Amino acid sequence: MTRTPPGVRATDGSAPPRRLRGARVIGVVGVLAAALAGLAGCAAGPATLPDETVPAPVESVRQTPPPPAAPPAQALQAPAPEPPPAPEPPVSRSAPEGRPAVPAAEPASGAEAQVLALANDARAAAGLPPLTRDPGLDAVARGWSVHLATQGAGISHNPDYAAHIPPGASKWAENVGWMSAGPTAEEAAATIHGEWMASPGHRANLLDPALTHIGIGVASNPEAGWYLTQNFAAY
Repeated sequence: MTRTPPGVRATDGSAPPRRLRGARVIGVVGVLAAALAGLAGCAAGPATLPDETVPAPVESVRQTPPPPAAPPAQALQAPAPEPPPAPEPPVSRSAPEGRPAVPAAEPASGAEAQVLALANDARAAAGLPPLTRDPGLDAVARGWSVHLATQGAGISHNPDYAAHIPPGASKWAENVGWMSAGPTAEEAAATIHGEWMASPGHRANLLDPALTHIGIGVASNPEAGWYLTQNFAAY
């Protein structure tokens, strides 16, 4: 009987996953988202009128010169225009107020190379040829790991992975694993590989002599942890 260390949850695809602490792995195999302006002022009081008008005296010899003409009224100066108000700073739309942004998922290419080396070391120990890494399978595996890390939830198999396997495969399989945040990418890769090898279903996928190619995806979410996906195919 194979014992699964604490910190792991595993299933071989045929039985419901057992929930353990820290890491989880699952495996499956298949075959062929008017403007008003502010005016200041005061109202004029009632005009004061004299009771009667007294004519000015007139001299017989010399006429009083007319009073000088009043100077022309000075033109009123228009007030200087006020400067336009400063534009308001743009409001960030990255996340609603009071709600932190979801951390972005980040792929880890260095850990992906380690997962390949560990898989081929296990196959060599079993007398099997190495798996060839395939870019098309990488895209499938990496896309699913990034999806899971972005969601930050539990692990599950890609329900459509078989439809995304590059054409020509006669057989395909998938392993998925998770480990909580904290360790480095390399530590997470080594731990999850160990749990895959301790699980009969995952071990069978890794050591299947019919499978010839592999795609690997490792992604992380600083709050949710590490997500690893392996997609296998036979060509």
